Amino acid sequence: MKVGQFTRLAAFDSATAMVAALARSLRGKGFPLVGTFPAWTESLLSPLASIVNHIPSSLRESLFVAAGQTESMRANQLHLAAVEEMCRWVTEQYPNRQYPAVAIGSTNGAAIHLFAALGIPWLPQTFLLPVARTGIAPDDAEQELAWGNLIAAEFLNRNTDVSLHHMQDPIQDRLMVRAISYFRIKKLTLGASYEKFLKSSLAPDGRILLIECGKIWPVVRLSERHYFQFGATGGASSEEYYRGGDRIRTFLAKQHTSPSAWSPPKPDSTAPEAEWGFHPELRRDIQRFSAQNGRALKRITFQEPEDLSPVTANFYRDWHRKEKPTTTRLLVESFILLDPQWVLQARAIPYWTVFSVKPSLERALEYVATADSGSVFDEILIMLFPHGVESVGLASVKDWEALSQYARSSCRFIGADRKAYPRDFAAFLRYHRELWQRCEKAQSPHSVPLSAVLKFIQDCGDPKVKIHSPEAGHLA
Repeated sequence: MKVGQFTRLAAFDSATAMVAALARSLRGKGFPLVGTFPAWTESLLSPLASIVNHIPSSLRESLFVAAGQTESMRANQLHLAAVEEMCRWVTEQYPNRQYPAVAIGSTNGAAIHLFAALGIPWLPQTFLLPVARTGIAPDDAEQELAWGNLIAAEFLNRNTDVSLHHMQDPIQDRLMVRAISYFRIKKLTLGASYEKFLKSSLAPDGRILLIECGKIWPVVRLSERHYFQFGATGGASSEEYYRGGDRIRTFLAKQHTSPSAWSPPKPDSTAPEAEWGFHPELRRDIQRFSAQNGRALKRITFQEPEDLSPVTANFYRDWHRKEKPTTTRLLVESFILLDPQWVLQARAIPYWTVFSVKPSLERALEYVATADSGSVFDEILIMLFPHGVESVGLASVKDWEALSQYARSSCRFIGADRKAYPRDFAAFLRYHRELWQRCEKAQSPHSVPLSAVLKFIQDCGDPKVKIHSPEAGHLA
């Protein structure tokens, strides 16, 4: 997705996709095709769903990688990518009006549903810059680091208000890292575009809502604002990426690769996790802005990306319960397979998972089994993000069927082809239509006030999610 002369954003990135999904919801629209193609092309592309998964697996994988490459930039263009162009693109997605609050910070699917309920926009801290390259094996971390180090310095010199997190995940991103390097940037200051948006779009009595995920990861610190991260949040732990183990040996054997464990550069530090973690430097600049411009500031903090999922689901359940819906419906989402507008119009309860992996499934099962929510769902709908790899810790379709015991009426998968998963790339063409075929409501409920959301989080007593007022000297 080209957003400037040399600047590209990947539609398959979590932040980009979630901005697009939320922006469409603020206009009362659903989120087809995970934002990869214009919404009007859905009717043209949907017939391909019956064909895609019948293509041989190796060809499907190659097409998946090729699609990712079309959204990447050349290595000699990385230094020309302009962070302000990315931020300007974000602000241009939202309807031009004033809002009671604006959220800023960590990328998080559960938070997107809170923003949709509030009717407010979100400004991400993190962006993905995919860079095309060849000749580096998915398992060669040393060469990946060395190659990235060669092209990163000039970008950092031109963009002094960001940190750069070069990430290599040979498990979940195994297909893409054949031909793409993942560089994620984290904003350390608001910058001109975000400040302009806050001044023009935040109502006079509006608040800034700061979202902070405390997830960290072992890294090699290459300079003051440059990190190399091997592995990522998902089905394997950071210890397994660095130390190996039975699951890693089995995985690598199935990939027909020679090492039985990886030999990544030894980490010498920790840093905010490249995709989900929050860099605290941005908080200081937001506090500066809130004090200078008389804007109230509240912070929501949590440690793991999915810590916010049960709280958000319970908020929606409590919100909809007051309207006495005829059907209690839980939607289990996966990565960027989500649709905040459908959730609103269907009066559904959203439970977001990072990926379709066993740790995510275990947390989802823990949620539905809790005393206050267990056995209350008439219907459970499940979406599985297909990343194309039998990765470490992947939960199978059969594993996810364990949720069915908590559904009174039915439990079904949306857009999923059981036989093709996890190479079920046709799911990207199917999920939206299948969701909306199950939506009886015509209108979204009225937005809720921020005070109601903050009170619910405070009253729910979940120790993993906390509300903070600013430090002394800043506005409460």
